[in-house]
Amino acid sequence: GALVLVNVAQALHRLTGETDLPLPARAVVFDSCPGDSNFSGGVKAFTGWIKNPIMRNVAGAFAVSSISLLWLYNTLAGIEDPFVTMRKRLLDPAFLPQTASRTYIYSKIDELVPAQVVEHHAQDSKTLGMDVLLEAYDTTPHVNHLKQNPDRYWASVKDAWTRSGN
Repeated sequence: GALVLVNVAQALHRLTGETDLPLPARAVVFDSCPGDSNFSGGVKAFTGWIKNPIMRNVAGAFAVSSISLLWLYNTLAGIEDPFVTMRKRLLDPAFLPQTASRTYIYSKIDELVPAQVVEHHAQDSKTLGMDVLLEAYDTTPHVNHLKQNPDRYWASVKDAWTRSGN
């Protein structure tokens, strides 16, 4: 999700030729993101949904190989880690306005995006003077907050919208 948001902003920059034109956002809700380059989380993203243990191991071997090769290529080519770039750009006023309220919905038990990774980004946002709200769930897996507690989830989204002045 957050990688797509950054890609949309980059496409806007390319399309308009304006490198300091942020997305016209007044509120942003981050659901189980932004993540980082957590190796085990990356492997779980590819394999966590596979029930058959043999197929999960085969997919795991493929995921480990793919992630390792991508990391090696980026390192040798001098390309910054895409997650590092994403996290920086989400804080950059050329991508998202600093006036946009930010709500971070996340889980303390998320195996793909650890809570402390989300909390660190939220703290970076606060340090830059952004309006930030953290909504931590205790028992929901990655991106399952809406499914397990729709009233609480939508209340957070409505609050984000209200805080943005809309």
